[in-house]
Amino acid sequence: MSRKFLILFSVLLVTIASGCSFGMVSEKITEEKAEIIAIEDAPKFKSDNSKFKVYKTEQIDKGWRVMVSSLEPPHEEVAPNIWYEISVNGNIIVRENMALEE
Repeated sequence: MSRKFLILFSVLLVTIASGCSFGMVSEKITEEKAEIIAIEDAPKFKSDNSKFKVYKTEQIDKGWRVMVSSLEPPHEEVAPNIWYEISVNGNIIVRENMALEE
C-alpha cells in the first residue's frame, strides 16, 4: 500500500510541477503591444493630460523603450515627455517624466 501511495504521490507531484512551470512561461511582447502598454499607462502617470502619442520606440536588451509625447498643451514641435522601459513580458520597468517644465 505504501508503494502505491508513493507512486501516486510522485505522479501527482510531477504533474503539479510541470503545470506550474508551463504557466510561468510567457511570450515576448511585440513592439505594438509595448506601445499600447505605454499609451494606456500615460494618463495614469500624467493625469492632467488626456492626449498622448508614441514619439519613438526602440528595442533594447530588456525589452522595449517607448517615448511618449503628450499632445497637451500644444507646442510647435512634438517632443517626448514620458520615457518607458517595458520588459519582454510586458511589465513596466522604468517610467520617467522627461518634461523639463514639470
